[in-house]
Amino acid sequence: MSADAELSVQSKDGRIVNVNAVNAKNEPVPAQRPRYFAARQNQTNLDKTTDGKNLAAGKYVMSIVSEGKTASILGFVAEHDFSSRPIRRL
Repeated sequence: MSADAELSVQSKDGRIVNVNAVNAKNEPVPAQRPRYFAARQNQTNLDKTTDGKNLAAGKYVMSIVSEGKTASILGFVAEHDFSSRPIRRL
């Protein structure tokens, strides 16, 4: 995904979104602090972290807490923006 990809979370309650860089074993990188998003609305973008810094290219686990439930999503932030390329169907 691109570093400014849209994140959409449908929820009646508030939501907490944090992102942690992970290593090859999908474990959080100990030296890095999680990044947080102000997701007061149902959508935000990955470049809208509370500290104002973009996510670097790499592998991340995103944890979303809402309505008493947690979802974790493993994803990659690409080095290049591929959003302008058409999707090729196989």
